[in-house]
Amino acid sequence: MKNIVRNIVINFKKYAWSDVEFTDEGMTIKSNKNTQFGKTSCRLSRLSLLLFISLHFNIDIDSRGIIKNVDFQELAEKLNCNVKSIVNCSDSLVKYGFIWLSRVSTYKYSVKIVPYETYHLKARDGGKGYLNMSNEILDNLISIKDVNNLRSTILMILQQDEAKIKETKIQKETSAINEQHKVEQCKILLRSIKQRLPKHITNQRIQNVIKQDKLKEMFAAEIIDNVLYFNINDKYDIDNYKQSIKDQYLTKIKAYLVNSQIFTESIDEENLLQMSIQYGIDVVLKYLPIAERLILDNECTVNCCGLLRNVIRQRETTYSLAI
Repeated sequence: MKNIVRNIVINFKKYAWSDVEFTDEGMTIKSNKNTQFGKTSCRLSRLSLLLFISLHFNIDIDSRGIIKNVDFQELAEKLNCNVKSIVNCSDSLVKYGFIWLSRVSTYKYSVKIVPYETYHLKARDGGKGYLNMSNEILDNLISIKDVNNLRSTILMILQQDEAKIKETKIQKETSAINEQHKVEQCKILLRSIKQRLPKHITNQRIQNVIKQDKLKEMFAAEIIDNVLYFNINDKYDIDNYKQSIKDQYLTKIKAYLVNSQIFTESIDEENLLQMSIQYGIDVVLKYLPIAERLILDNECTVNCCGLLRNVIRQRETTYSLAI
């Protein structure tokens, strides 16, 4: 299953939005203390933005943000460009501190996403936060050909995520948590969008962006009195998507456990669900009988889910994240 949800860095906000001023000449990057430390003419291109996001979707990324043997030819195919464009964009990401590269062979590299280890830290410990993104959202972003349209769409995704976080926090504080509660309509002043785009971008241009089919597919949006009001459509709402996938997986897991000689619903169901989220339900169901046979043939008492995970890692190289 190719649908993926990965933690995509709010570092994006730091470098691509909050602390970056776009101009016709380039971009100015500012530090957290609002002290300008550099000016460059390498404003991140559409492809560089998409490449940085796409790297987070790699199944083999470890807790340090290191991905071994990244195939740049596969990335080029995914992003609908040639492999040399991927090499050039990766060089730009290296130059401005987003990633480190180590060449393995022709068009294969090991990559480290520099701030990856800080994503889950609390803000006081230097954490930048993260957001969840599905492969469907990524595909939608890839289909946007204009870089300023792409930047506007990313801004809306980030704004929607911030609104959801604030709403969840309010619910927790008031002990009024409702899993079915939807975030109220988000809003952004058009001048706030313009501040993050080149100076030549007008309000009319932003309004034309809102009318684009790809954005309309993802958001219900309208502009009233120079304010953009919007909400993400249910198809792209990550909470709805994750819950739907989990329900499907759980149904299949329960059906398998009914006849299992080793794995039990009371002990193993949750672990199997988490593995299905990581590796995909088809992969888990493929290797469950193999793990069971290993346990029965060797008459051993082991951590069954731990053994299954090892079997998957040793034998399967084509899985992709399901959520």
